[in-house]
Amino acid sequence: MNKQEIYLKMREHFSKPNVKFGVIARDTVTEDCVYRGNSDPTSPIRCIFGCILPDDKYDPGMEGKFADQVIDQYGLKDMFPSDTWEFIADMQALHDELARSINRNQIDIDVARHDLIYELDRRAEKEGLAVAI
Repeated sequence: MNKQEIYLKMREHFSKPNVKFGVIARDTVTEDCVYRGNSDPTSPIRCIFGCILPDDKYDPGMEGKFADQVIDQYGLKDMFPSDTWEFIADMQALHDELARSINRNQIDIDVARHDLIYELDRRAEKEGLAVAI
C-alpha cells in the first residue's frame, strides 16, 4: 500500500457512521488501543492501523506493539513500504490520543471522529496526496 491508499482506507473506515473508534482499553493502566476489538463487520472496532491491516495478516500477538514494530516483526514490509511508516505512526498517535480522550469522557466519539478525519485530510494535503471530499 502506498500513502494514498493508506490515507483513503483510514478515512473511509472512520467515515462510516456505526464504526467504533477502537477505544476498548486493552490495559486499564496505559489505556492501549486495540488493532482488533471484535470481528463484527457491521460495527467493527479497529485502531487506525488495524483498519488497514488485512484480516489474514492479523495476529493477536500484535496487540500492544507500535505499527512499525508490527510491520517489522510480522513481515509486512512489502505491504507497508518504509516511506509510509511515519505517516502511519503519526496517525496512530493521533488516533490513540483521541481514543484516550473518549475513554476518559473528555470528548464525544463523533467529535473525535471529526477531528481524526480533519487531521487525516490535513496530513494528506501536506504529503501531496489527493484529499477525499
